Amino acid sequence: MKKQPLILRKLMMLALGNILTISSLLAQTDSLKLTQESGTLQAQTFVSAADYVFMTRQEAKCLLKVNYGSMLSGRSLLNDFEYTLEAGGEAKLNASFSINGAVGYNHKSEQLIRGFWYGQIEPRWYYNMAKRIAQGKSANNFSGNYFSFKYTQFTRPNTSQLDRTTILPQQRLMLALGTQKRMFNHGFFDFSFNAGWQRDIDRTPNYSQLPGVNRIDSWSETPQTGFVARSEIRLGLALGGEKQKTNLPACEIFKCFDETKSLFKIDMTKLFYVAPNNVNVSLSTAYERKIKESAWSLNQELRIDYNYRFERYVYPVASTITTESNGLAFRYVLEPRYYYNLKKRIREGKSANNLSANYVALHNYNRVYHTFLKFRPETAINRTQFVTAIGAVWGIQRRLFTNGFFDGKIGLVRKLNEQFHDFLIDGVEPVLDLKIGFAF
Repeated sequence: MKKQPLILRKLMMLALGNILTISSLLAQTDSLKLTQESGTLQAQTFVSAADYVFMTRQEAKCLLKVNYGSMLSGRSLLNDFEYTLEAGGEAKLNASFSINGAVGYNHKSEQLIRGFWYGQIEPRWYYNMAKRIAQGKSANNFSGNYFSFKYTQFTRPNTSQLDRTTILPQQRLMLALGTQKRMFNHGFFDFSFNAGWQRDIDRTPNYSQLPGVNRIDSWSETPQTGFVARSEIRLGLALGGEKQKTNLPACEIFKCFDETKSLFKIDMTKLFYVAPNNVNVSLSTAYERKIKESAWSLNQELRIDYNYRFERYVYPVASTITTESNGLAFRYVLEPRYYYNLKKRIREGKSANNLSANYVALHNYNRVYHTFLKFRPETAINRTQFVTAIGAVWGIQRRLFTNGFFDGKIGLVRKLNEQFHDFLIDGVEPVLDLKIGFAF
């Protein structure tokens, strides 16, 4: 027999060695066992940061609400202090439908009639709630988008002491497209666009025509109806449903560890209001920048308002005077802020050097109003009005996700060149300002 080639013998020896190695390993193994354990596979719920903030996974059938609102009956340009306080509740009829109701008070500091009480009833349809529940994206609650029908009834204040014409709101019917979100366990916000019909009463006094007598004999009331459209936002406290428990860190929402040296902010709380005797469109922006690496910053705000208002006054034993306001108002705020708890939060590892913390600030606002209407020579001085004020505020600002922000402040300012009976002290005006919108 011929000898095998050398390369073939080497290959055979290598193969034999591999076989012996595998056999040795198998010999060292007693047995190979497959086991199967019985049990129940638990459904897993994955909560995102948005689910946690808006409580989309928490069921709630009833909700009690106390909130601050804006622009309920039209905003003032000649005076900044206006607010609306509401209290009410919302109850679910089923997954898609609910009834929302509220009573509230709207105040304007410079108006002859300073405030109105009102009540509102609002059936709502959460049009995509049932689908989201079926897909496992939401529980049956109040965090969702909705269509609604709003009916508002205003009270008529006592006008027996007034000596001029007043326009009093009476009823309002509106269709709304909105979104409501829970904010953690005890907060909520509600933003909507509304359009519909409004009925007002034009109430005019009738005077005695005797010489030297200014007695009001009677009142003439004329209904006024017309189209109304507006944006609305409500921010406040809410109670209802079980509290959520999660280990999700709050910094996932507030971007605590993002280094931020400046913010450009767009406020969405005040946009537009259109009514039979009043048109108001607003744009409010702000720019805030830190002062080096300190806890100080400089916040500057600019709000531009266009306003048209028609009013007719009747003075005692005098001719009827019709007035209109048709102009622009510019409001500039200069606000040095000190974020007093920022350094502590950084030391405790709760925050980076940014603009999300509590603050105190020196608050200075300057407001210029200019009308486009013609004035008589003796009243031409009122064509342009300027008001400046200075005071102090306390506030809290937080980033929300990537491009959102919340900023709320409260305080007092003193007007430097104008005297009004606005508050408890002449010329002193409270500051109550809540903003929610986009930040970049």
